[in-house]
Amino acid sequence: MVSPSLLRAADLLDRAADGIAWIGKGACWLILAILVAVLISIVGGMMRVTSFAEWGTEVFLLGDGLSLNALLEIQWHLFGMMLMLTGAYALHENRHVRVDVLSSRFSPRVALIVETIGDLILLLPLCIVMVERSWPLLELAWRMGERSNEDGLTDRWLVKSFVPLGFVLLGLLGATRIARNILTLIGAPPRQPVETSHGR
Repeated sequence: MVSPSLLRAADLLDRAADGIAWIGKGACWLILAILVAVLISIVGGMMRVTSFAEWGTEVFLLGDGLSLNALLEIQWHLFGMMLMLTGAYALHENRHVRVDVLSSRFSPRVALIVETIGDLILLLPLCIVMVERSWPLLELAWRMGERSNEDGLTDRWLVKSFVPLGFVLLGLLGATRIARNILTLIGAPPRQPVETSHGR
């Protein structure tokens, strides 16, 4: 019989993982903003419009107006944000790249052990290194007031902040997965598999 404390710990970890993944699930909706920005920039390019609006004073991120270049940069800023925020969601939903040819041959227990070791020696160190390497670049962009040289967006630190943020979320999800897998290995019921379009 599984102890109540083990069940509570497993439930707490499941809720934590769901909460982290929820951020990435919400970030998926950024694709709509990207599509709108692409559509407007295509129409603007066809009509040879280089400036959509000017307001004469500095506005956060947009500067003193909205140019075609700024709109093009908004697209890759939003795409970068979406990419960094949805990594943890992809991992939570089991949509990440795995060597299924090997894992399908393992027993559930061995597969869990391999997954846990992989998260420990590959995923968490990668997240730590990426946060350590990206943080100084974020600080430099903040201190220098880095902005586009092509009449685009200002405050480039904003998009750079999503690199460490994305890896922090991925690392936190990896840590909850490791702890949850250990609980399963010592007797807690396994987490219910996430249904995906790939049938996993």
